[in-house]
Amino acid sequence: MNNKYYISVEVRWSDLDPNNHLANSAYVNYGAHIRTKFLAENGFSQAAFQAHNIGPIVFSETTHFFKEILPNEIIYLTMELKGLSENKLFFRFLHNFYKQDGTHAAQTQLSGGWLNLKARKLAVPPETLLQTIDKMPRAEGFKILTKEDLREGQVQPQKEKFVV
Repeated sequence: MNNKYYISVEVRWSDLDPNNHLANSAYVNYGAHIRTKFLAENGFSQAAFQAHNIGPIVFSETTHFFKEILPNEIIYLTMELKGLSENKLFFRFLHNFYKQDGTHAAQTQLSGGWLNLKARKLAVPPETLLQTIDKMPRAEGFKILTKEDLREGQVQPQKEKFVV
């Protein structure tokens, strides 16, 4: 897998949608699983998140689907860091999903940041998390994210309230 961090997953019945293939929500859940698994294996567990009162927050997540993933298939999922702000407050991840024969089935890209769970505001992660982030495999074209990068594709909420 070219020095990429990856996991294998067997598609479960609970991961399927009514069309009997991998549900959109399963891609999101698998992505969250591989990211937290990497962090835990490299020194920053769920207990560390709780001790530091910090957690990841997703701003946007986009998945492109290429091939169906079916029940009971074994798939491979990769995780690469695609971008990081200079202060490491903001991140961008790239996930690729592969069928057992190596066929590229889907790709997800997500952008987010770190949330202080007490203040409910974005916060630079603690040093121990920064050290773990430094161990993450970098995607081809990895870049230091700028304010302009973070505004790319930004959508603003409508000003009018929804009224029934």
